[in-house]
Amino acid sequence: MKLSEWMQVSGVNDQKLSEKLGISRSAVTQYRLGDRMPRPEILVKLVEATDNKVSPIDLVKGLRRG
Repeated sequence: MKLSEWMQVSGVNDQKLSEKLGISRSAVTQYRLGDRMPRPEILVKLVEATDNKVSPIDLVKGLRRG
């Protein structure tokens, strides 16, 4: 599941997720838009925060190609 889809279904916005992960809101926005891939330690937290609904593969597939 795409991060943006999970956030919409779960009612979580960028700010709430950033607080849960201990990162900036702008970083979450970049992950959600596919502009950037999280560092490994953040990736683990992100997968856990979404109860494994968003996997590392989902994030890679969601990356925008320049």
